[in-house]
Amino acid sequence: MKMPQLRILATSFCGKKCIYCRPSGEGTADCKDNLFVDYSMALKICSLYKFYGGNDIKISGGDPIFWPKIVSFIHEAKHEIGIRYIELITRSPKVIELVHDLKNAGLDTLNFSLDVIDPAKYQLITGVNDHDELLETIKACTKILPTKINSVIMKGINHNNVDELIDFCEEIGARQLKLLDIIDDLQDCPSDNCDRLRKLGFSNLKDLFVPLEKMSEAISKRSISSSITYQGGLGHPMNEFVMHSGLVVTIKDSTNGAWYGDICKNCCHYPCHDALMALRYTPENKLQFCLLNEAASISLDGTTENEMAQRFCDALSIYENASFHV
Repeated sequence: MKMPQLRILATSFCGKKCIYCRPSGEGTADCKDNLFVDYSMALKICSLYKFYGGNDIKISGGDPIFWPKIVSFIHEAKHEIGIRYIELITRSPKVIELVHDLKNAGLDTLNFSLDVIDPAKYQLITGVNDHDELLETIKACTKILPTKINSVIMKGINHNNVDELIDFCEEIGARQLKLLDIIDDLQDCPSDNCDRLRKLGFSNLKDLFVPLEKMSEAISKRSISSSITYQGGLGHPMNEFVMHSGLVVTIKDSTNGAWYGDICKNCCHYPCHDALMALRYTPENKLQFCLLNEAASISLDGTTENEMAQRFCDALSIYENASFHV
């Protein structure tokens, strides 16, 4: 069976309003509703995923660090259900308050979102001013848990500063730096995001897109080895480089291709950056197939335990029939 990643979207709340925020899925640009995922249902989803052969999950949002049950959830998923690997994705300095509890609960990896080292650019990208606090938090957390950094590469903002990001990751001892191209499928964004885009010198998200092929070539020259890797069984093929320091630099380039299924064919975004990479359980009690099309989902509202299990199986079948396209 082709297995997607399983992502538990712990909450709809993030506290930041990044200029490239998705309209649904892992985040929402309008974080007015502080919704949390259903705790018992999320554990049942993890159990089903384990039953069908899945072993790795990612907890994201919004930002999962604001979920009051995050520590107990990780403990149950790891020690009661038997999930082998759990990764938490955050961009909040508040994680430092829980990092020891998260480690003791069984968390394997912390994944921070950090696009720039420059504090002024960071504030224009995220809409908040906690840059220095976040950097100190990342430095402290690398001493406690294996740490990854995700950076969205944007033309004219940080595409010429990748060496700076690599140097920072090597200096603090991060395990991995993942570079992602921006999802330029999104034409529209809220007015406050547009205001900050204009301050950065851009009119829309498409202006920020930069191909990552040349970046891969440059990083390859600095590396000691390279390979192609995948996220789970279905993710985009990504270029992976090991640096002399041991840092792994991974480049998620949308032009490398992705997996699509029958559910994608009539979508207005097809072919898109996200495709059928992951199955997400959302605070709205839905199984969601992609980030760009909120309608591409299965509701679990009002289901019995048997009905929920069947709908989860139906969701997995969407990925089973997926095919790869460049």
